[in-house]
Amino acid sequence: MQSIKIINTSNNEVFYATEKSAGFDIAANENVLLLPLQVKKIKTGLFWKIEDDSDLLSTTAAAKLARCSPTTIRRMCAKGDLKYENVNKKILINKEHLLSYLDSDEIIDLSDKFELQIRPRSSSLLKEKLHIQLGTIDPDYTGEICIIVQNLSFKPKLIFKGERIAQGVISNIHTANNLINKKIIRKNNGFGSTGK
Repeated sequence: MQSIKIINTSNNEVFYATEKSAGFDIAANENVLLLPLQVKKIKTGLFWKIEDDSDLLSTTAAAKLARCSPTTIRRMCAKGDLKYENVNKKILINKEHLLSYLDSDEIIDLSDKFELQIRPRSSSLLKEKLHIQLGTIDPDYTGEICIIVQNLSFKPKLIFKGERIAQGVISNIHTANNLINKKIIRKNNGFGSTGK
């Protein structure tokens, strides 16, 4: 079982407008001037985290369980062989994943997969002449959620801090089972962090 959390480091309210809303509103966390046809990335102060209810182990505890050194565990994490989280600059290993790795000698992903979709608000293009780029935030992305916006009008547009500019929809991911997984180590900055 997993819990999905939106972590809000801004002063903006993050909410679902109605009980049946599919998307939650996302606001700008900075003032941004967009010239005609200009494209900019706007910060939101939001992060997302998918938490597994399974136990997390320190590298030392994981090393004892795996009968190896903590250095070997850290190396396995760096290579993408083990699931882990960075919590207060400490690497914590997913115990369930470590056990399945030790048992089968291959990686088994036991978790459900989710994405956070970035979508425009209904009024963005019609009223504001702003194009909001559709986007996918992958479950292993740990950086700040940003919105790519283009001004489609012939006048400069000022987006104010706190102005709602997009919406986020959390959705299940279904992946093709005949494609390889290159196991690229993702960087925090997103926007091309897995390569060109």
